Amino acid sequence: MKLVLSLVLGLSAGSAFAAESAFDNHLKSAPMVSPAQIYQTQDVKTDFALGFTSESQESKPDAGDKTTSDVSGTDIFAAGIYNVKAIGLRAGLVAQFGTLSTEDKVASVSSKGDATQLVVSPTVAIPVGPVVLGAAVDMIQTTVKPDGGKELQFNRTDFRPGVLFAQDNLEAGITYTTKSNSNEPSLGNGIKASAQRYPAETTLHGRFAVDKTMAFGAIVTNRRESAMDKDALKDQQRLKATGEFEVAAVKIEGDLGYNTAFYKDNKYTNEANIGTVELGAAADYGITKTAAIGGGLGYEFGSDKNDTTKQTVATNTLSVTLRGDMKF
Repeated sequence: MKLVLSLVLGLSAGSAFAAESAFDNHLKSAPMVSPAQIYQTQDVKTDFALGFTSESQESKPDAGDKTTSDVSGTDIFAAGIYNVKAIGLRAGLVAQFGTLSTEDKVASVSSKGDATQLVVSPTVAIPVGPVVLGAAVDMIQTTVKPDGGKELQFNRTDFRPGVLFAQDNLEAGITYTTKSNSNEPSLGNGIKASAQRYPAETTLHGRFAVDKTMAFGAIVTNRRESAMDKDALKDQQRLKATGEFEVAAVKIEGDLGYNTAFYKDNKYTNEANIGTVELGAAADYGITKTAAIGGGLGYEFGSDKNDTTKQTVATNTLSVTLRGDMKF
């Protein structure tokens, strides 16, 4: 069974020193990549989201049976951020719970499995001179239940520090995610219960508000895949451009991304390490000055061919999210 639970913990952004932030986003918006970005919270902010993901992967040799993997999942997200105005500290808690169902098929033989994942992330950010320092600890518990097999549970912890320069209509920063320290149970012969990799990541990000109704940004991430298998893999780069527009009570967000393939040689090509293109869009409607509701769509796709095995591999992922937020 392939565990493909993914987590994008985004936290709000703006101007740490202004009475009103230049940026105001839902905590799961695409530009939100650093814990330091919660600095925009002026009083108390709460967010929620309910998401659905459908993923299909396929490996097809020039001659022979193809292999497919279909994954569907749901995701519940909730967060609250509080501004301790006396010292300018923003502190909060993010919680996310997800479920996954997987079915793998080879010819007429199929196997199924289920998984759940709970993530709890205490998060803080504080301005220091012209920058904001932020940090989050992601405490992740995963339960895997293969069809007809024994239920397995393991934990891992990620640490995410971030530094952000924020002034007026501009923000720019860097954040780092540590390689996970996981206590995954062994299945014997050094094989772990999950085939999922947890490489370290470094992300550079920035955006500029042209005016109160328009902003553009860029996000560049380097994933240290080479540290997971230096013979077969190289680092992956993830590039994303973002745009934000506001029309009356509606805020619209869009993003376009490209993730590079990270196999070192074509003979190591599989559906997990090929290059992909990402498209995303979201809209939020302001019900009142302090509450909004909306949703988002995402689509990721890619394909490649292994010249050694003569297999064409492809992946397609569709995600749908309903979300809302309130300020107090």
